[in-house]
Amino acid sequence: MKNKTAITEQINALSSPDTIFPSDVQLLTLTNLDASSILQLRGTCIMYHRLVTNDCRDIWKARYDSRWRRGKSRRTRFPEMAIWSRERGWRVHQSPHVSSLIQEGNWFEVYTHRCKLDNTVLPRLMDLNTEISRNNHLWKSFMSDGEDIIDKLSTILAGATSLSDSETKQKCSRVLSGINRYLAYQEWRFVNECCSDTDINIETGAIAVAKFYELDNDRAGLLNERVSQSLDDFSVMLTTHLRQRFGPPSQDEDEPYPIRELLVAMQMFFGESGEGVVPFRGNDRDYYNHQNSLIDQCIEGRTGIPIALAVIYVSIVRRAFGLQLDLIGLPGHIVVGVPLRGPRVATEERLFVDPFHGGSIISYADCQAIVERYNITFFHEMVTPLTKREVWQRIIRNLIHLHSQMAMNDDYVIEESTIDWKIVVPLRNFLTDFRPPVNNFDDLAAAPGWCPIFF
Repeated sequence: MKNKTAITEQINALSSPDTIFPSDVQLLTLTNLDASSILQLRGTCIMYHRLVTNDCRDIWKARYDSRWRRGKSRRTRFPEMAIWSRERGWRVHQSPHVSSLIQEGNWFEVYTHRCKLDNTVLPRLMDLNTEISRNNHLWKSFMSDGEDIIDKLSTILAGATSLSDSETKQKCSRVLSGINRYLAYQEWRFVNECCSDTDINIETGAIAVAKFYELDNDRAGLLNERVSQSLDDFSVMLTTHLRQRFGPPSQDEDEPYPIRELLVAMQMFFGESGEGVVPFRGNDRDYYNHQNSLIDQCIEGRTGIPIALAVIYVSIVRRAFGLQLDLIGLPGHIVVGVPLRGPRVATEERLFVDPFHGGSIISYADCQAIVERYNITFFHEMVTPLTKREVWQRIIRNLIHLHSQMAMNDDYVIEESTIDWKIVVPLRNFLTDFRPPVNNFDDLAAAPGWCPIFF
């Protein structure tokens, strides 16, 4: 018996990869193999089985990141959102089992789990009936899987070229659009409910609303970065311009440069002359186009309505100097207000800016005149700053109103087959006072406007 045990140990030692190459050399070799080849090698002997399963964590993570890039781009930039999702009954983007595997660094098991999930996508897609509005369990399962299946869906969509694949392509496109909207709504709820005004920037909520409209996954995944990069670029241009004219900023955090000079400098982004910059302008020719309300579209097209341009304005100034300007919600118009500095500054001396009209500097009396133009009696409370959530809700109400108007026919009856109506119905859930309320993923999946016929 002892001889047999000794012989077995010798055989195992001789069959070990370390007998031929050290394990670090073996791992280096595996880095040059694709996932399929590594899995085949895993089945050749016990030692390779252990090596591939237990010692290739970095290799499997690299293969994982390489294979599922699109879904990763849609991961929320709020790490704490996963905890909020579990607590509030929203979809957990990864099952607790997979989350624990990631925390343990067991990327082999994570990789194989994701492969199994991918294998279920096409069969479910073939069985999906997009005409079922209520209790569509397959649709709900796709929405629940969320960004975990975006890569597989994108691969199927790209490969659907023949006429026989047209139905599959249509289903695939509809599911991707649905997932993007579900993810946008969940991020909106998190931003709106869990982030205090001091912890979050005003453009963050505007970006979450814009994501609802961006149904292209690749663009939606990069929307935060695109908007943030543009605002950062503008802020650098502003600081460079002021440094060239006035030198370094003062040590006064509330007024790094004379405030009027700063507001005049901002006119290079909103005035007639852009000084090498394509300036923003109020879009009074196509005022009711919904793109005028979306921050990414405003930056891209350099046009918008007052509230969107005001959000961009205050975001540039804050990024440049950390200076917080106010958004003032006058009836029918939005302007930017310079906060009062100390008790000696009278309200009547307060400065305001109208980004919609070239970034012009206006007075308290001008604000009063704007209100009276609408035949409305002016009250001092009208120049009270809006909170960030009040700004976001005003953006959403504007969008709902204009889409409702566009969905009406000549007899002022809403046509429910229009694209605008298919946007209005789910968009209403972005209103904080909309009833019945949506409290979790099941509520949202059952809510009007979130079934396949709306995508």
